[in-house]
Amino acid sequence: MQASGQPMPLDWVRFAPVVRDPSKIIAIRLNYLDHVRESKGKVPEISLVFAKLASSLIAHNDWITGDTRLTRKVDFEVELPIITGKTVYNCDGTQTMDSILGYTCANDGSARDPQFGDGERVRGKSLCTFCPLGPWIVTSDKISDSRSLGIRGWPNGRIMRDSNTSSTILKLPKLISFLSKNFTLSRVM
Repeated sequence: MQASGQPMPLDWVRFAPVVRDPSKIIAIRLNYLDHVRESKGKVPEISLVFAKLASSLIAHNDWITGDTRLTRKVDFEVELPIITGKTVYNCDGTQTMDSILGYTCANDGSARDPQFGDGERVRGKSLCTFCPLGPWIVTSDKISDSRSLGIRGWPNGRIMRDSNTSSTILKLPKLISFLSKNFTLSRVM
């Protein structure tokens, strides 16, 4: 493939979400030791799974907008989404890591008042615009060790989270296996 136009700065580009209309967005609550400590919680005995609705997806650099009729406590959590390249169900071993197409970045927007007020996690995590995703997918063949990937979030230029996948409680192979025993993990692309 050859370039057919003039290069332009990335800040001129309007991104689209790296994934459109996924069948599901599954998230794990309290899977990073530093986040457990920060929340003054206990390490969960089993993985705490919740979902975000696909309608919450927006592109990299789009704004999270909290409707003040629904929330007054908008928060963020930086996450490392896994993009599945193969449909898997009830998998183990090498099949788990072979199912990964790649990785991207996400801002897991949260409306803390419904989430903690009435315990409604899906509503608190899935308001429109609450899942900026991207800007790109790094394919799994470009990642030599997914057990040590840096994760940083800096809203408004201030680092609020600086973590690493080495601090995850349930590592990727076991996490994918656990999830695939409960749900079909669909091929996204």
